[in-house]
Amino acid sequence: MHRRDFIKSLLALSVVGTGMSLRTSLVWANATGDSQRKIPLVVIFQRGGCDGLNTVVPYGDPRYAALRPNLAIAKPGVAGGCIDLDGFFGLHPALDSLMPLYQSGRLALLPTVQYPDATRSHFEGEVLIEGGSVTEQRDGWLNRYLTTAPGTGTLRGASIGRSLDFALKGGFDVPVIATRSGAFWGDSETFLQNLRKVNESDSGTGLRRKVSRATLQGLDLLDILPPADAGNNASYPNSDLGRRLQRLAQVIKADLGLEVATVDSNGWDTHVGQGRTSGKQPGLLKDFALSISTFYQDIRDSGREVLILTMTEFGRTARENGSKGTDHGHAGTWMVLGEKVNGGIHGDWPGLEDHQLYEGRYLAHTIDFRDVLGEVLERHLGVSDPAGILKGYSYQPIGFL
Repeated sequence: MHRRDFIKSLLALSVVGTGMSLRTSLVWANATGDSQRKIPLVVIFQRGGCDGLNTVVPYGDPRYAALRPNLAIAKPGVAGGCIDLDGFFGLHPALDSLMPLYQSGRLALLPTVQYPDATRSHFEGEVLIEGGSVTEQRDGWLNRYLTTAPGTGTLRGASIGRSLDFALKGGFDVPVIATRSGAFWGDSETFLQNLRKVNESDSGTGLRRKVSRATLQGLDLLDILPPADAGNNASYPNSDLGRRLQRLAQVIKADLGLEVATVDSNGWDTHVGQGRTSGKQPGLLKDFALSISTFYQDIRDSGREVLILTMTEFGRTARENGSKGTDHGHAGTWMVLGEKVNGGIHGDWPGLEDHQLYEGRYLAHTIDFRDVLGEVLERHLGVSDPAGILKGYSYQPIGFL
C-alpha cells in the first residue's frame, strides 16, 4: 500500500469513543458546502513573555524613554523610530508588515492585558490563561468550547506543532498536526490492520482514545491536503512559526470544518540582550509579523476568513535590567486580527510613573484577559453564555469585535 493511500484509508476510519468521524477533506467539503463553513479562530501564544512596551510603544509617555536608556524605541520620524499609530503609541519598526492591517481597521491592539494578582511564573501563567480562569483548571478554554458547542466538522480543533497546547486539552479529543513529515511504527499495512482490530474489539474507550490520539499525531496530513501554495504565491518565512502557519493554512483550505486552532511562537524570554532595533526581540517581532501577515493574506486569497488572537503569559518590567534586557512583568500586549475586527488601540493607559506602576515595577493591567476571551467566545464563536466556559466569570465587552 502506498503511503498516500494508507493515510486516506486511515482517515476514513471511524474512531469510536472519541466523537470524531474522520474522512478525507474532499468528502467533507462536498458533503457540507461553503454555506456551512465557519470562520476559524487561530490562537497564537507568544511563549516566554513578550515585552509589550517595545511592541506597541508608548512613546508619548514621558517616562518610557527614561526607564529604558538602552532599549527604548525612538519616536516616529527618526532613524530606528517606531511607526506612529495615534500620536501616543507607535508600532515597533520590525512589525511594519502589520501596518496595512492596522491602517485598514483589521488589527486591534490591546497593550495592557493581564489579571489581578498575576503570577510571574511562565508555566503557571500559561496554564491559567489557557485554562481561561485565574484558578488552575484541568482542561483548556478552547476544549471546553468544543465540548459544549455543537459542531459537525471532521476536524473541529487542532494544535499545530510538536505537542497539544493546554488550551485544547480536555474531554474533546484534539489532534496535534506536525509541520514536518510524520512517522509510523513498522509496516503501514500491518499498522492499519491492527488499528482496525482495536476499534472492532476494544469494549472500552481508553485504548481507543490513546490509539486515535497517537494516530492523529503521527499523521502527515500534507500528503492529502492541498499544496502549500495553492491558488497564490504566498511566501512564508522559513521559521518555526512560518512553517506552522503554512501548515495551518493547508488545513483551513481543506475545508475540514476547523473551528479553533493553536500555534506557538517561542523564545520571548528576553532577560539578556533584548535589543532595540536589532537583536533578539526585534528578530522575533520581524518573524512574528511576516508570518502572520503572510498567513492572513494566504487565507484571504483562498476566499476564506480567519480571526487571529495573539497572547502572551505576561509582559516585562518597565525598567530595563543591567543585562540590557527585561525581566518577568505584569501587563502585556495582545492582538486581534480579522475582517470583523474593530481596529485601533483598546484599553485605558495606566501610565509609567512610579506611583502608576504595579508594585512599583510593572505596567499595570487595565484589561482582564478573561474579557478578551469572553468577547471572542460570544461575538465570534457564538457562545451565548461565556461564563460557563470561563468558570463563572462574567466578562465585560472591550469592543474589538
